[in-house]
Amino acid sequence: MMVTTRQYLAGFAMAVLVLVSAVIAQDNPFEAAARVAYSGVYEGKDADGKSYVLVLCERGEHFDGTITRDGNRLLVEGTLEHGAVVGEMKEHNGANPSVIKVTFKGNGAIFIAGIVKVNLTRRDAPPFKGIFEAGEVKLHLESGVGDALNGGLKFNNKMYEVKARTNGALCWGSFGGGGKTWPFTLVRESSLEVRFSTGSFSQSLTDASALERKRAEERKQAEEKAALERKQAEEKRLLTSILESMVRIPTGSFKMGSERYDEEKPERWVTISQPYYLGKYEVTQAQWEAVMGSNPSHFKGANLPVECVSWED
Repeated sequence: MMVTTRQYLAGFAMAVLVLVSAVIAQDNPFEAAARVAYSGVYEGKDADGKSYVLVLCERGEHFDGTITRDGNRLLVEGTLEHGAVVGEMKEHNGANPSVIKVTFKGNGAIFIAGIVKVNLTRRDAPPFKGIFEAGEVKLHLESGVGDALNGGLKFNNKMYEVKARTNGALCWGSFGGGGKTWPFTLVRESSLEVRFSTGSFSQSLTDASALERKRAEERKQAEEKAALERKQAEEKRLLTSILESMVRIPTGSFKMGSERYDEEKPERWVTISQPYYLGKYEVTQAQWEAVMGSNPSHFKGANLPVECVSWED
């Protein structure tokens, strides 16, 4: 079949157009990174003291999320334009849409809707890694590459594959199976609680991994406290035994030394002006350690006499 010059040029132009379109359609890596960085949970108060909580999730080329004002939650949708998210907020049924703009600076954001302008701060939180569960919902997340997370979601005894990202107090992504996927968000509400949302479904989940770590730490603290109490009780017992084995030395005078041996000279009178207590028996190593906190003895044994005691001791 003969191909005319006009047909050849037309085909060539179409190929160039397809190639250019493909290049243009490629996601700018800087914009993609910005969309992830701007995603998160932001909170603050307006001039009247009303609380605002903004949840922003990048979903490829656009953002979605919610804005909660004093308990009233609205849906948010927008796109990234010149370093700001521009879009609208509306009721869950799509009613009462209004224009919003969110600008970003450092770890904060400025939410603008009409005459309302609120400074918000990004909420930080422990990482989303582990098991989150409540009732029929069980979500397992583990670290992937960079800020990515992988895992699985079990609901009503059915398993779904999970792919997600995280930034601060927000984890967002999708779960799916059988060729279908659905978006979800996970917002950290406390060190032990997260809120799982997808569509109109929302449920609080317990961070089972964090809960187990908390319980392990509580067990460790309880064991350390019990060990300390046992040690203190033993020290008290030993000190009591020391006091019970002492005799009272009353006031008085006695002659000490001797003129018979050089090492005992001179013979002199010693006066005890105040009474004191003296142990009947040699001090044991256990008693010494209970008082001094150390044991200098060479021949170890709790009930053996303490030895190698220096003059400084």
